[in-house]
Amino acid sequence: MKNYRGLFSCLLLIWTFGTQAQYQLVWEEQFEGTSLNTDVWNYETGVGVWNTGANAELQHYRAENVAVGPDGEGNSALIITARRENFNAYAFTSGRIQTRGKVGVRYGKIEARIKLPVLENGLWPAFWMLGTQNGWPASGEIDILEAGHAEGIANSQQDRTLNGALHWQHEGNYAGYGPQWTAPDGANLYDYNTFTLIWTPSTIQMFLNDLETPYFEMNITGADAEEFRDWPHYFVLNLAVGGSFPGITNPTAITAPFPAQMFVDYIKVYQQEGEGELVVSPPTTPPTGETFGIFTEHPNIAEHFVIDDLVTTLQIWEGSLQPLEDAPLYEGAEALVFRAPAARTWFGFGLNAANGLDLSHFAGGYLHLALRTSSSNNFWIGLGDHNGKEGRIAFNHGSDPYGFQRNGTWQRISIPVAHLLGGGLDMSALSNIFMLGGEGAIADLLIDDVYFSTSATVLEHPALNGDRDAP
Repeated sequence: MKNYRGLFSCLLLIWTFGTQAQYQLVWEEQFEGTSLNTDVWNYETGVGVWNTGANAELQHYRAENVAVGPDGEGNSALIITARRENFNAYAFTSGRIQTRGKVGVRYGKIEARIKLPVLENGLWPAFWMLGTQNGWPASGEIDILEAGHAEGIANSQQDRTLNGALHWQHEGNYAGYGPQWTAPDGANLYDYNTFTLIWTPSTIQMFLNDLETPYFEMNITGADAEEFRDWPHYFVLNLAVGGSFPGITNPTAITAPFPAQMFVDYIKVYQQEGEGELVVSPPTTPPTGETFGIFTEHPNIAEHFVIDDLVTTLQIWEGSLQPLEDAPLYEGAEALVFRAPAARTWFGFGLNAANGLDLSHFAGGYLHLALRTSSSNNFWIGLGDHNGKEGRIAFNHGSDPYGFQRNGTWQRISIPVAHLLGGGLDMSALSNIFMLGGEGAIADLLIDDVYFSTSATVLEHPALNGDRDAP
């Protein structure tokens, strides 16, 4: 493939920061040609938790702001452009791409050659990685490059101020470490620079160009730092405008010149023999049939999400649910059957697609399932995408939707997917392909025969088992 290569046969001798180590170039992205390679990269469009949450960013991401082409210096590069323009009630547009479900790395030497736009003041470019397991921060986050911080603004050193950072979950709470760093005199982020991550099972270090002193270093051997040892991370590149990092959340206070362009000449991954993991997933074809099974044993549903390994696919949040013994099934030999103990104040679970799942084919269709409970507790059913956005349908006692009755019998529910899309849910990259959560304890919660369909008509199972009790 033109834009990236797995080079497992070329052994290079690399001298790294005073330590001799043999590294093999195992993957690279040269951003060649005239378009982004979507076998490797995913566009992120719209807004997300980075706008509405603590980041308080001001841009709307669009695919139109991402290009591949000449950088004016003889290179072919990725070009992310931020513009001051009104779009969907936002004052700025920009670009963000990532390799979730396509390329992931654990351990090694990662290099990127990047040229930043003039940051003064209010731009926030980043090259970073997110873990392929769990939700943030338990996924882990490795920020290899961030620039545009308020500290640089205060010191009039935006052209030399940058940082690396780690974010993770510590004893159930968020934890992060990422001090700002000022490069030596003569450095300039507005020229091309090489940013290098050295990631081993014990340490994460980051270096600028050929400097021997890292601008970030942290030991990752602690018992609560498994996010950086146990699974690969995927790449993210973006150019944000405003937000908590530069400390500017008013669009009129952004003074950086526009259009602003971030150039990425290449990304390279090297690994030592016997240490590291590279996951390059082959291109996947989104389902195009009339049905797609999520949790079903229906013999007439050919395409389905593989859930044989419920240990990694089924995530019960903070141990909030326990198995319900001797529960009646709706169809087949398995069902999702739970109870939440009396001491719980909330409960929930999700079926997680670590690599993301493109179900945009069913955006105009229906989510079908069988549901059963006798509880009066409120709960919700939903989907979640790779941007952290969710679509939920509330089931409140006394006003349950879709004709659902809490009478302890199996009920068929058909939810129009359109009812889940109002908050901007991205059906092309679902990470939680089925979620259910609620308030307090619940004595019985049974779910079975979950699938998407282009039709509102339920696909009846030809041989139902167990105590069906369906009306």
